[in-house]
Amino acid sequence: MHNSLSPYSYCVQRGFYDLKSDHLILSLEWKNLQNKTALVRIPYLKIIPKDPTNNNHIYYTYVADYLTVSRNKTIAENGWTPSSSFIVPPKSISGGWRVFRTLNYNTEDPLYNFQFTPGTTYDVFIGYELNGKIINKLNQPLLSFKISKDPSPSQKIECYHSHPQKLLENVNLYPSK
Repeated sequence: MHNSLSPYSYCVQRGFYDLKSDHLILSLEWKNLQNKTALVRIPYLKIIPKDPTNNNHIYYTYVADYLTVSRNKTIAENGWTPSSSFIVPPKSISGGWRVFRTLNYNTEDPLYNFQFTPGTTYDVFIGYELNGKIINKLNQPLLSFKISKDPSPSQKIECYHSHPQKLLENVNLYPSK
């Protein structure tokens, strides 16, 4: 099956209600060229800083969809729908803004308040369950990004466009047969 996944923009939001960690919002396009529906469950991101002094990685999990994204609005103001899965109909493209947050939702965990460091470049890898099969795309980054400044502490969104050379073209969601 030949499905593809391509990010074309990303946004960072600092905090959401009492959660202080950064949320990563990706504008993703999922292409299903098959004659059957694709159920994508529990997408997650593995985020690795390109910093020789920090070899830790952070896991983010998919938590919601946005209808639209505006820099001048918070997550709540943008209109979001909580979710952990979505369907891509046969022979179609499903786009949208997918919201990811730290997997560590325990207030005692140091990553509960994780925030991206301005000036640090991060590689982002993706994994998910597709029609009951685990798919890990951990061999090539989905994108690399660097934020130039701290996102607004007032929970507004900072958006960036991915550099075209960093986009993956036709990443297979389904393994080739």
